[in-house]
Amino acid sequence: MTTNYYRGRAKEYKVMSILRSEGWVCSRSAMSHGPVDVFAAKNGEIVVIQVKSGKARIGREESMIFVQWAQAFGAIGELWQFKGRKGLERRVFHMNGCKRPLKIRYNGKPIPATVVKPAS
Repeated sequence: MTTNYYRGRAKEYKVMSILRSEGWVCSRSAMSHGPVDVFAAKNGEIVVIQVKSGKARIGREESMIFVQWAQAFGAIGELWQFKGRKGLERRVFHMNGCKRPLKIRYNGKPIPATVVKPAS
């Protein structure tokens, strides 16, 4: 039986696989019901990632807490949303001083990222 937990975990492992193929060191927050699913670092850059799939969304309060976590870790905060056949979407909630989103590739193609304005 496949549950939401197992589907979500599979997507978190997919994110880590993509990042590792690009030379990132990463780990997931097992059994996480918190704001961060994956922690990753490369060349001094730290990224915290919330992973969603399907029609799941990140709410206003959840996004504000997520940004607090990114700030606490001195990290870039990204949401990675798997959209079935439409592919993978990256949204950056906290840039941590970066001028543009990180370049991350999958199967030789860049995964575009959209910067989200902070909720106030």
